[in-house]
Amino acid sequence: MKMLLPSKKTVEETSDANDQIDNNTTLMIRNIPSKYTRQMLTNLLEDHCKEANEMRATDQSEELSAFDFLYLPIDFERGFNRGYAFVNMTNSTGAKRLRLFLNNYKWGVFQSKKICQVTDAKYQGKEALVTHFLSSYFECESDELLPRCFSPYRDGSGGLVEESTVGRFCGQRHPSK
Repeated sequence: MKMLLPSKKTVEETSDANDQIDNNTTLMIRNIPSKYTRQMLTNLLEDHCKEANEMRATDQSEELSAFDFLYLPIDFERGFNRGYAFVNMTNSTGAKRLRLFLNNYKWGVFQSKKICQVTDAKYQGKEALVTHFLSSYFECESDELLPRCFSPYRDGSGGLVEESTVGRFCGQRHPSK
C-alpha cells in the first residue's frame, strides 16, 4: 500500500488555517435549549470566566477570560431562542478555554438532552460583529433582545459593566392572515 504524504503547500495551508483558528476570539455556541434566556447564558459565561480567572490567578502571565459581545437570536413569533448564540472573548486564550468548557456541555435544564457544540463564528472580533449587526433591524418591540456589547468587558468579577445594544428594533411582524 502506497502512503501519500501531503505536499509542502498543503502543510503550509493547514498551518495557516490552524494559526487563524488559534487567534480567533468569536465563537458560535450551538444546541442551546430553546427556553434558555440571554440572562441565563450571560450568567453561565460569567461563572465560567470567574472560575477560569481564579485558576489562572497563580500564573499572572496567562490572559484573562472575559467577553465583550453576546447575541442570542430569538424567534420573535415563538418567543424562544433559535438554539445558537455568538460570543466574543477578549482574547484567543479565553476563547480556547470557553470552547473546552462548552464543547459537549450537557445543559441540564428544562429536561433538555441537547449537547452543546462550539465552532468559530464567521465574523471574528467585536468590531466585525458590531459592523455586521449595526445596520440590522430586528422584529421585536424593544431593544431587550438585541445583540449586546459590554464595556469594559464581563469577566466574572462582578465589576460594573455598561451594556449597549447593536442594531435597531422595528416592532413585531404581524402574521399574515
